[in-house]
Amino acid sequence: MSGDVHVRICEHLGGRFPGVTRRVLFSNTKSELWEWKEALELYLQQFRLILNAQRTELYPSTEGKCFLGQKVFQLYRLLPAENVRRAKKRIQCTIFSKPETMQQRLAGWVGHASQANTRKLLRSLGLVGRQSV
Repeated sequence: MSGDVHVRICEHLGGRFPGVTRRVLFSNTKSELWEWKEALELYLQQFRLILNAQRTELYPSTEGKCFLGQKVFQLYRLLPAENVRRAKKRIQCTIFSKPETMQQRLAGWVGHASQANTRKLLRSLGLVGRQSV
């Protein structure tokens, strides 16, 4: 069974590291993921760090999991449909309320969206040409 482990690292003193310390590990077997998790916990002990047990998950990667605004699978990433709908509404609202910020907002969302497998979506919205992606 495929799966992955979400890892969020926190210091003992209550401080938090930035989001770049979130990791997703993929494997074809759950047993391998458990081994990696245990090895990671041992490694982190030397720095007096721990994994948050409530936020560390193992599950089949065939299901996909929402992570950092994208639905992550083992071999590809998608944008959740709700995120696309919200982005379309925000873009329409920005056109009418603050057209001067439209280019920046659109560039930010296209940058986020292009990290996933969204070539057809971006083309259908007219946001990129055939050569751009």
